[in-house]
Amino acid sequence: MRSPLEMPGENGDEELDRLLERFRDEVTGLEELQKSVSEVRGRGEAAQGRVTAETSLTGALTSLTIDPRAMRLGSGELA
Repeated sequence: MRSPLEMPGENGDEELDRLLERFRDEVTGLEELQKSVSEVRGRGEAAQGRVTAETSLTGALTSLTIDPRAMRLGSGELA
């Protein structure tokens, strides 16, 4: 048995069909929004761009790049 979301125009009730279509559109919009939000990233850099870090929406580190020139800097310059 298919869910009502999968049965366009098969209910015989114009009002119900219209509401189901609107609901489907809203669900599609929410799914697109969820996908967009999941792709949000944070990015920061330090030491004149020699160190960059990226995080996911949850704050998990997804990328860390350290330019070899940064390894020659002291801790004060890296901070």
